[in-house]
Amino acid sequence: MEDTEAKKPEVMVEEETLKPPYGNIAWYETFFEKIRSRDFDKFDKEIIELNIIKGPNAMMLFRGLRFLGLVEKDGKTTEKFKSLRRFGDDLKQNLNKVVKDAYGLLFSKVVIESAKPDTLLSFFAEYYGYGEFTAEQARKIFIYLCKQSDIVLSKELTEPEIKVEKIKKEKKETGSKEAKHEISKTTEGMHKIEWGDTILIYLKQSEDKNERERLANQAKKLIDMYYEG
Repeated sequence: MEDTEAKKPEVMVEEETLKPPYGNIAWYETFFEKIRSRDFDKFDKEIIELNIIKGPNAMMLFRGLRFLGLVEKDGKTTEKFKSLRRFGDDLKQNLNKVVKDAYGLLFSKVVIESAKPDTLLSFFAEYYGYGEFTAEQARKIFIYLCKQSDIVLSKELTEPEIKVEKIKKEKKETGSKEAKHEISKTTEGMHKIEWGDTILIYLKQSEDKNERERLANQAKKLIDMYYEG
C-alpha cells in the first residue's frame, strides 16, 4: 500500500553571517571595564542597554561581540569571553587569540605589518559590503583591538591620519578667472560644514543622535556668543 501522506519539505535554515564590529571604540572600552569588574553567564542586548549603550547601538555592539566569538546568539558568554577577565600580559595574550581567530580572513588576505589605511577600507568594503563610513569605523575598532593585544601593525595604521582637503576658490580679475587654492588640514572623524566662503564648522562625527544633538547645542551657544560680541 502506497503512502499517500504528503512529505513535508525540508526547511533549510540559513546561518547568520557575522560581520566585523563597527561603531564607537568607547563601547568596547566600557565592555572590557564591565567584564573585569564581575563575571557574566549572559551578556545580551538587555545587559548592554543597562550598562553600556541603549537603542539600536546596543544591538550593534552585541553583533560585534558575537563576531569576536565572545557571546552566543542567545547572549550566553563563551570561554573566550571568560578568558578576557584578566589583566596585563594574560589579557593581551588571550585577546590576541580572540582577534586573530575572529579576523582570520583579514589576516589571511592582508599583510598587516605593512598595510595602509585604504587597504583595510577596501577589504571591509569588498568582503563585507561596508560603505565608506561603516568601513572606516570597522577599521578603527580593528586597530584598537590590535593595539590592546600587542598585534604588530604598520606605522601608517598606528599614526593619526591627517586628511588634506584642497578648497578651490575663484575670483574675477580684469574679466578673467584666477584659481586660488587653500589647504585645510583636519583630523579624521570630523564632519565638515561649509556655507560659501563665510562659514566653516567642524563637528565630531557620531552615529548617536543624542550625541549629535549635544554637540549641535554647544555649537549654537558658541555662535550666540559670537553674535553678542
